[in-house]
Amino acid sequence: MRDVFLNLGVAFVPVSIVLASLWLSARARAHKAEETIRLIALNAAAQGGVHPSRNSAVTAALDAMAVEVERIAEGQRFTTKLLSEQRDAGPSQHAWDTRELRIPPHG
Repeated sequence: MRDVFLNLGVAFVPVSIVLASLWLSARARAHKAEETIRLIALNAAAQGGVHPSRNSAVTAALDAMAVEVERIAEGQRFTTKLLSEQRDAGPSQHAWDTRELRIPPHG
């Protein structure tokens, strides 16, 4: 049992060193990314607005969403039209009318 604890203790040190170095590296990259984002925001504010390529990307995204919303709305109108036509046609037009169903006897 003592050998297991000794082996775990020996393995603990290098693993701890590797994890600590990975954490420090990730922390440094995150700090650098935050600083880059802050500088981009300050640069855009100094130029008087959003970068033109971002503005065109946002506009394109909004246009694509508007087209998709219009497609959804058209499908909704079509479905509503079909349902109202079925309702106005009366119950005899439905294939699923329960008066026409004949259930055979079991047994």
